[in-house]
Amino acid sequence: MVLFTASLTAGFLIAAEWLTRSHFETRATEMIKEDPALDDVQRFFGKDKFLVATLGETDVIGVIGLEIEKGKATIRYWNVKAKYRNKGLGWDLVEGVLEKNQGTKKHPLKTVECETYNLQARAEKSLKDHGFKIVGPEVYEPGVLGFFGIRRRNWVKEM
Repeated sequence: MVLFTASLTAGFLIAAEWLTRSHFETRATEMIKEDPALDDVQRFFGKDKFLVATLGETDVIGVIGLEIEKGKATIRYWNVKAKYRNKGLGWDLVEGVLEKNQGTKKHPLKTVECETYNLQARAEKSLKDHGFKIVGPEVYEPGVLGFFGIRRRNWVKEM
């Protein structure tokens, strides 16, 4: 019975991987092909709109990009390695990139937006704790991921 349960569990995990892998690979490939920010990060984001946190010279532990358009800043590519997430590095990156890009007196930043998935509990807690609010409906991912309850949320903060 134990062997049957183990094989059934392994079969379920393999099936879930098989069903979801193609979706993630397709989505990642589309993002790389269609996103102009990934063609040339330095040219797209410009000076001070893309931060990288490192340990030493080679170990990247966090990144964040900020896209600014007509007073609206959109946080993109916000990622921190798992073992550094509980230390506040993620929010430090957000603050750092926002401080350097407050806008000018003539064109100040009015709103900051960020998109998360419901599985990103730490990021969502950090956004909520710092005054961001969920705006609009939650969007279920297409296919199997949506069936399992994975959805995207838009967060906005007025400056």
